[in-house]
Amino acid sequence: MINHKFKNFFIDVDGVMTKVFFAYSKFGKKQKFFSADDSEAVKILSKHINIHFVTADFRGYKISRRRIEKDMGQKLSLVPAQSRLEWLSKFDVPENIIYMGDSFLDIDIMKAIGYGVTVNDASTMLKPYCGYITESKGGERAVSEACFHVLEKFFNFSL
Repeated sequence: MINHKFKNFFIDVDGVMTKVFFAYSKFGKKQKFFSADDSEAVKILSKHINIHFVTADFRGYKISRRRIEKDMGQKLSLVPAQSRLEWLSKFDVPENIIYMGDSFLDIDIMKAIGYGVTVNDASTMLKPYCGYITESKGGERAVSEACFHVLEKFFNFSL
């Protein structure tokens, strides 16, 4: 099925691009754990659809920015979860958006958008609202898997 109504794919960083835990020391958040392969899959998919990364993690923003913007060359936006649906609507009508999240905080977004994707270890409350659930867990190549799913489902592309 080729569907060109989808022009924007939004990917939440924490719990999707990363493992669901953070490494803290007495000085604060020190590390996030990102997956291999996701960057290359994003590059392939970005030839077909605009990709946007978003995080609500103010304290870990510098870590995410290093990976997403510096290493991957993608844009990262810092948007609180409570105002994310309104923010998404600035890019396109919600029905034309693909969104990948993992939290119960993403339920309202998934209800409003055109197509939802989540990771295998997402909140069980979120999963019923998603069109695709990866076999992979967050931070374990789930974004790569989702990218190829979107390519196949909406852009008639396969490796």
